[in-house]
Amino acid sequence: MAVRGFFYNATDLNDKERRYNGQDMNEDKAPFYKEGVVYGHLQVTAGDGMEVRVDGGSRRGYAYINLHTIHNTAVLPLTVSQASGTLPRIDRVIVRNDETERRPSIFIREGAFSSKPQPPGLINNDVIQEKSLARVYVRAGAVAITQADITDERADDSVCGFVASQFKELDFSQFLSQFNAWFAEVKKAMEKDHAAFVKEYTELIRDFMDGREADLEQFNAWLAKEKKAMEKDRLSFMEEYAGMTKDFMETQAAEWEKWFQGKQDELAGDVAGKLQLQIDGLRKKVHNMAFKLWIAYRLESIQGAVTLTLTNTTTGSIQTADFTESGIGFYITEAGDYTVRTNKGGVVATPNRFSVDNVDLMHTMTVSLRDGADRGYIGNYMGAYIQRQTVRLYIAYLLESIQGAVTLTLTNTTTGRVQTAAVSESGVGFHIQEAGDYIMETDMEAVMPIPRTFSVGNVDHMPPGHTMTISLRECANMAYIGNYIGTHILS
Repeated sequence: MAVRGFFYNATDLNDKERRYNGQDMNEDKAPFYKEGVVYGHLQVTAGDGMEVRVDGGSRRGYAYINLHTIHNTAVLPLTVSQASGTLPRIDRVIVRNDETERRPSIFIREGAFSSKPQPPGLINNDVIQEKSLARVYVRAGAVAITQADITDERADDSVCGFVASQFKELDFSQFLSQFNAWFAEVKKAMEKDHAAFVKEYTELIRDFMDGREADLEQFNAWLAKEKKAMEKDRLSFMEEYAGMTKDFMETQAAEWEKWFQGKQDELAGDVAGKLQLQIDGLRKKVHNMAFKLWIAYRLESIQGAVTLTLTNTTTGSIQTADFTESGIGFYITEAGDYTVRTNKGGVVATPNRFSVDNVDLMHTMTVSLRDGADRGYIGNYMGAYIQRQTVRLYIAYLLESIQGAVTLTLTNTTTGRVQTAAVSESGVGFHIQEAGDYIMETDMEAVMPIPRTFSVGNVDHMPPGHTMTISLRECANMAYIGNYIGTHILS
């Protein structure tokens, strides 16, 4: 049969065309593998005395010779013949495939004794094929073989070599000749097109330059005309501007006299009533410049209005207001230390203390109303009692333009104890187990903690799980209002 294929199932056991022998099985691998020893297999090492050992086993003993897979299933000891007392020799450890015997073998072929010994040759024909695994130098008078006497020949393609793919490189000559012919035609056409393009481009440039000279003369004439007209218009504008200025000053003087006379007429008669109306108008403007206290109504289980009392403990002034939803609750126009109290025991305001100075006009601060069941204040804040004998400090990481970890330093100024932590996201940052006054600092000038200071009572008498929140915010154009920060709008 001229065309053969491997392997097909027989539909009839007497079908001789579907019978295969060992040669057929071996031929199936012929196009893919090169003869030799599998890399790392069948290494020859020194044994005891005049003995050498050939590696074997499932992962160390394979070779591929004349389409046959050869497997040394276990380490094979071989004895080197006795040495001469006067002359050395070179032996070879050989793996053989014998087609006549139909089996492989591994053995030592002795060389001849000589002052300049040479290794014995290998047999390779249609019947016997041999590969040299190693040369063994037998010294004169040797009683033992050492590893230094063994020369590994497995990597030498002339006598052995490693099993490898038959495809070292691919021949693209047929495709290359076809490509070269196509490329020559394309190149010829492109050279023709390029010559035509250069000729056309040169003519266009010549025509363009000839036309530009005429355009330049025309532009210079237009520019001279426009310059003359602009000079005339400038003198006319100066005269017109002087007249407009005079008219404006006269109009403003008349408006002032009219306004002043109107104010005199307004204050005639019921002076007190008219002044009160103007005062009410001014109060609206003052509110826009006052320190505003935004009330965040965050109650869930408690319904109805909550009355807040805002006290300036510095001056003694008091304001009250009722709240059923979030909104601006108070306008503060005087500096001092303030406290916030509610009329319901189940409602707490946080923060419940803050300070305002004279540079805080037009700032806005938020006071939150929350359900206060099972909660108590830590400094100016409240927290749920979760763990006995500890206060958890929750860090709210609210930075936007600043990335990376911020190192926080928490100092108990009463006892001198210092704690540090690196924070890159929101979470519990510290556990406080001792009473005292605390201050929080960061390692970045552009980051400010709020509140910055707070106090903790005797934690041994607190319900479990006290929690307080420290917010990290960017402080560009900001400064503290007491323990809080706000944008500087008025210096």
